[in-house]
Amino acid sequence: MQDTTITERDQRVIQHLQDSWKSLKEISPEALGDVSQFVTGLPNPYREAALNTIAQHVVSVMSLHMLSLMTTFQNTAEQDEISPEDCEEIFEQVLPDTFRILNKLNKHISVESFEDLSGIKPYYRKFTNVE
Repeated sequence: MQDTTITERDQRVIQHLQDSWKSLKEISPEALGDVSQFVTGLPNPYREAALNTIAQHVVSVMSLHMLSLMTTFQNTAEQDEISPEDCEEIFEQVLPDTFRILNKLNKHISVESFEDLSGIKPYYRKFTNVE
């Protein structure tokens, strides 16, 4: 990777963000289920907007997980006897495709039903012959 030194200012901003994030509560699967039940009763276009919000949340969690994996890799590379040069080369290979995919996911979220959100629709059609 490029220069990984963090300025004192950046460190203060990161610390402020960490403090701010402590007040954020991660939504539990149960709470997300309750939200989903609520959303089923909303009229269109509110239901579609709410479904897209849920989908964006899922994509955001997946994206942050990918970034977390990259962070873990970078932080443990030395322990795993991966040279800084090899680590940089790996990131040069991985970053373009990873961020291309993450950007594409964020730009192309379009959910109109819970079946779209869950990925069930193709199987639902297959077994019921219903759109």
